Amino acid sequence: MAALPLTISLSLAWALLSYLRARTHLDNDLALLLPFLTTAISTALAIKRDKHSPFYTLERRATSKPHGQSPLSHLRRPDVDVQGSVRYRASIREPG
Repeated sequence: MAALPLTISLSLAWALLSYLRARTHLDNDLALLLPFLTTAISTALAIKRDKHSPFYTLERRATSKPHGQSPLSHLRRPDVDVQGSVRYRASIREPG
């Protein structure tokens, strides 16, 4: 049996993949399932790390570079550090 030339076999493979894509719409299914899967995986990891509170998500977004410069970034208090503990200013600690 003679082997098919490369151009014919590539065009047959392309036609077969195009037919399967049109018939099954797997790319649409993957586009719908991918956000669900990534959310499920990140939620499972957050539960495993014991960081599944919405506070941790807000904290991560507030301290990240792209989200840290949001329009509401001026509302962050300078006397509260990343861990959420309050650092008292010297003027507050010293009496009158």
